[in-house]
Amino acid sequence: MKGAQEVHLELLLGRSVVDADGIPIGRIEEMVAERHKGEWYVGKYVLGRGGLMERLFGRNPPRLAQALMRETQRHEIGWRDLDLSDLEHPRLRAPRGKVADAST
Repeated sequence: MKGAQEVHLELLLGRSVVDADGIPIGRIEEMVAERHKGEWYVGKYVLGRGGLMERLFGRNPPRLAQALMRETQRHEIGWRDLDLSDLEHPRLRAPRGKVADAST
């Protein structure tokens, strides 16, 4: 894929993400990969506590986990929308309201 960058994904887990205005969005908790011509590519990043629950329990967490994490904010960010030029400080390429977000 054009513009692909090789990154050790474990270095991104838990990193705080801000938008283009410097406003915090959440931490990278999960990544969703897609296969293309025999190679795996990150298609989207999942941010927030909802992403952490998804990483730990899958898409259907137990009720106890849901009760403990009442506010489960979750943002899905497409790979094109995340600037990884500084892996220690990932940021959205645009202000939060301008980025497509499939929050649940």
